[in-house]
Amino acid sequence: MTYPITPRVVRSQLGFEVEIRDYAEHIQSYIYWLGRFEPRESAVVRNLVQPGDCVIDAGANLGWFTLLASSIVGTTGKIFAFEPSGANRRPFAPELGAERRIKRRGAPNCIIRQCRQSKADGH
Repeated sequence: MTYPITPRVVRSQLGFEVEIRDYAEHIQSYIYWLGRFEPRESAVVRNLVQPGDCVIDAGANLGWFTLLASSIVGTTGKIFAFEPSGANRRPFAPELGAERRIKRRGAPNCIIRQCRQSKADGH
């Protein structure tokens, strides 16, 4: 098995697109090969989130649940995605055009922020 050299867009089993940039990173590799990630947790999100909802993805990492929720809430809903953590923050880095890439993947209702949601570490 070999990985592509350039970023690729993968259509998930749930119908939304995810841009894969780091094939060695376990989450992205999982999505690249299987087209899904955390199926049980994804099922919970699909059961709880409704069209028009407002969703907060605190600790958004690659944005799997951001994109999943976005595909459910539609144009009347809103997604707020936060990712403060060093290495995980990279997919959301402004210089990589994260918000533009997420919106290009069919998620115009997403607001992405590179920050934490607490004043203190570990909370």
